[in-house]
Amino acid sequence: MIFMKPTKLTLITKHKTVADHITKLGNYTITAIKDFFNAFQVPTVSKSAIQDGVDSGVIKLIDVRTSSERDAFNIGGIHIPIDEIEDYKDYFCSDFTYVFYCSSGMRSAEAIRMIKSKIPSLKALSLLDGVGEWLDNQAG
Repeated sequence: MIFMKPTKLTLITKHKTVADHITKLGNYTITAIKDFFNAFQVPTVSKSAIQDGVDSGVIKLIDVRTSSERDAFNIGGIHIPIDEIEDYKDYFCSDFTYVFYCSSGMRSAEAIRMIKSKIPSLKALSLLDGVGEWLDNQAG
């Protein structure tokens, strides 16, 4: 639920895990939206920065898009749709850095938040802007 105040946009949530950016209000937690999203900031990486790591095997690509999206365009890696990501927590290990990707970067960021809630030490990055750059290059 989002409430508007004259000078500040705030978010009310029942979650109690946003650390330092919260103020208790009865059974709810209140925080500035900017602080809320910063508390769950997901690191990103560009297309050009991952190629050497993928080639050497230290970076594993994780495609969190739907099967139909993957069938239409695929840059590689293992396919784990976002709604199944938590079922694969045993797949991930500390030997690799994982780059999650989707079409825009939104679902991959969410997938990282989900899996890091189960494996906080996991080295995980979201592909900046998703596969959009590849699709733009393919169309042009």
